[in-house]
Amino acid sequence: MADARVFSAAAVQYRQARPGYPPALFDWLAALASARDLAWDVGCGSGQATAELSRCFARVIANDPAAEQIAQAPALANVDWRVAGGEDVVLDAGSVDLVLAASSLHWMDLDRFYPRAQHALKPGGLMVAVGYARTVMPAHIRPAITSLFAPISCYWSDAHRRAWKGYDSMPFPFEPVSLVDHPPPVTAVDLVWTLDQYLAYTSTWSAMLEHRQATGIDLIPMARETLAPLWGEGTQPVSMPLVLKLGRRL
Repeated sequence: MADARVFSAAAVQYRQARPGYPPALFDWLAALASARDLAWDVGCGSGQATAELSRCFARVIANDPAAEQIAQAPALANVDWRVAGGEDVVLDAGSVDLVLAASSLHWMDLDRFYPRAQHALKPGGLMVAVGYARTVMPAHIRPAITSLFAPISCYWSDAHRRAWKGYDSMPFPFEPVSLVDHPPPVTAVDLVWTLDQYLAYTSTWSAMLEHRQATGIDLIPMARETLAPLWGEGTQPVSMPLVLKLGRRL
């Protein structure tokens, strides 16, 4: 898979620079699950969400197609790490309480993945898609970032753009769970970052990695030079609004 190759090349940086999700999000998801015996983390990367799932569930199966990503994952006694795409993982029928696709649903062949998820989930088991919308930056920095990163815009897939909008235009064959009736405890990942932290994160974007591979041009040094006087030597607030879609096995 092309995405696996892209993220394989940046596995160490991905582990170091990618933010996790708030612990309260996983406590909330675990409370919505029918039981806490087994969770499946699909497209787990280097385990940003897996570690939190392992705190809330007795066992976790976590898979990613990039072996280099799995190699960066933490050692967790109750996690079964697997190098595989979500479309290729076969689990026992009705064995899983919660399936989580954290920033990964848009990478998968959904016609192949969804039957795997439906097969694995217990009756009433919970399917969760979560990701980030477009990053919200301080107003005085935003125009410079838009201009600097314009060259990578054509490398974002249509699936990414749908994900930013909350997966609403993507198929989701599960009984919807209303977020009005079950409001999440957090709606964004709010961070306070130095410029180095922000640029390390942008370096792991798939569009940035693919642009670099295609053109041989690294936009980060130019971005650092341009943003440094705007950012200052301290920190700036960076907010990543969460997109969430929940459903239960039909």
